[in-house]
Amino acid sequence: MTVSSVEPELLRLDSPPPAAAAPAAPAAAVAAVPDGAPADDPTEPPLPDAPAPRPLASAERGWWIQLGAFRQREGAESFHRRVIAEVDWLAPVLGVFSDAALFRLQAGPYASREEARAGAERVREALQLVPLVVQR
Repeated sequence: MTVSSVEPELLRLDSPPPAAAAPAAPAAAVAAVPDGAPADDPTEPPLPDAPAPRPLASAERGWWIQLGAFRQREGAESFHRRVIAEVDWLAPVLGVFSDAALFRLQAGPYASREEARAGAERVREALQLVPLVVQR
């Protein structure tokens, strides 16, 4: 079986995003816990707190990788914590930005489109999702 290469979509942030570019917040997973069993695993470290969202206008110019856009701040912050827990190498460049009615989880800035595309490919492989490469 062959897997086709999916090239990240490019968007300009000075124009409104298409409706399909804003995925819904991921659904919370519910795990069954047997009676009498602790709900939390004490051996698991707590997830780090996500920093407060910054205005999108305050972000540096350049190429960015967008991992998700959320209507609720809580969804963006929860996904931010999950991404950091799974791919800690992305943490230094990852942030939540508020933009009108959306909270965007983005990594960057990258100096060139090629660097952002390479980063997007690495994110795609690590998280099994297709991020968008955006320029502002």
